[in-house]
Amino acid sequence: MTTGGPAGPEHMAFRQNGRLLKRWPEPRYTRVGATFFLTEYAEEGEVKPRALILHNPNAESPLPRDIWAGIPEFFLDGNRWRWSDEEPAAA
Repeated sequence: MTTGGPAGPEHMAFRQNGRLLKRWPEPRYTRVGATFFLTEYAEEGEVKPRALILHNPNAESPLPRDIWAGIPEFFLDGNRWRWSDEEPAAA
């Protein structure tokens, strides 16, 4: 498969200042339901993918959490942020 040439330099299009996940008094960043990050890592000489989903608590149409089948998620659970593989806090 030909791509037309080498890839350009790596860059980050998402600003990592924490504003997407901040709980605002009024809705912001509402058109973005979640962000999906895909990276790679080497393990025993093999390159493997690593995925992560950050859910936007301010989204007008949040993405459902049940369709991601084992992809780690970071989401707002009540008033507490938690990872999908972490046990929910006791009520």
